[in-house]
Amino acid sequence: TNVYNKVTVRLSTHDAGGKVTDKDRELAAAIDRVAGA
Repeated sequence: TNVYNKVTVRLSTHDAGGKVTDKDRELAAAIDRVAGA
């Protein structure tokens, strides 16, 4: 049983010089799907 109602996820991109990449967008979309967003 999960008693928590909030999860915070922070992502940083270093390999691409601080720019958001397609892989970053794919990961964010996957997190949204898992979170039920």
